Amino acid sequence: MCSARLNQSALLKGRAMNRATLREQLAEVKRHIADGYKNLARQRAELSKLSRDGDREGAERGVRLLMQMEETQALHLADRDRLVKERVGGN
Repeated sequence: MCSARLNQSALLKGRAMNRATLREQLAEVKRHIADGYKNLARQRAELSKLSRDGDREGAERGVRLLMQMEETQALHLADRDRLVKERVGGN
């Protein structure tokens, strides 16, 4: 096989592997997002309970944790968006 054909074949295999890797990464980040939404809902419910029970200190800690969780969720969403753009762009 000529050198140009070998290079083209390697390039196509690389793209296929990249697409497969992107699909795997996208599936993983979607799982993280789904888990994140469940965790956020649980944390909000716990905050409601702490507030109802008058546990101000616990509620304050819970709010700080919720904020961190929301930041993490935003990172997962941004990662998903980046992967989708990369997949659509063909990289």
